[in-house]
Amino acid sequence: MFRKFTSFAVLALSLTVVAHAQDPKSVLEKYLADGPGKIAFMGVFLDSRSRAALTYAFPMVHEKLHAEHVTLRLRPGGADLAGNVGRRVSVRVIGYAEDDRCQVVAVRLPSDILCDNAIPHITMSVAPGVPPKYSNDLLLRGFDPLDGPTLTGIIGVGR
Repeated sequence: MFRKFTSFAVLALSLTVVAHAQDPKSVLEKYLADGPGKIAFMGVFLDSRSRAALTYAFPMVHEKLHAEHVTLRLRPGGADLAGNVGRRVSVRVIGYAEDDRCQVVAVRLPSDILCDNAIPHITMSVAPGVPPKYSNDLLLRGFDPLDGPTLTGIIGVGR
C-alpha cells in the first residue's frame, strides 16, 4: 500500500517545480471575459516532483492514473479565484483507501483553504468506466489513517 520513502524521495518532495503555474491576472481576466460557466473547478495542481513522489509512494492500482490535483471548488466564482489562483500550497497525505473501482489518498489542506469535498483528497487511479468523483463515496466509507508525504502544488483552474 504505502512505500516508505528513500532519502531521494524525501529530497524530491522538498524541491519545487511549477508544473501547472497559472498567472492569476490572466485567469481572472479570462473568467470575467468567458463567464463562470467556462471554469469547471479550482484545485491544487501538484508540481511534477510531488506527483512523482506520490505515485512512487502509492503505486497505481487501477488502469486510469489521475494523481494530479486536489479539487477545491466546483464552478468557482470570482471571489474564490481572487487571491488563490497562482498561490503555492503544501498538502499532507493523511489517509489511504482503495477498492475494486478506485484508489485515493486523503489530504490535509492549509487551514485557510476552503474545499467543497467533505474529505479533501487526490484520486490516484480508477478502473475503466469509473468517474474520479467516486473517490468521495469511497472516502466516506472510511480510510486507513497514515502519516504520508507532504506535497506541493499551485492553485489553478481546470475546464
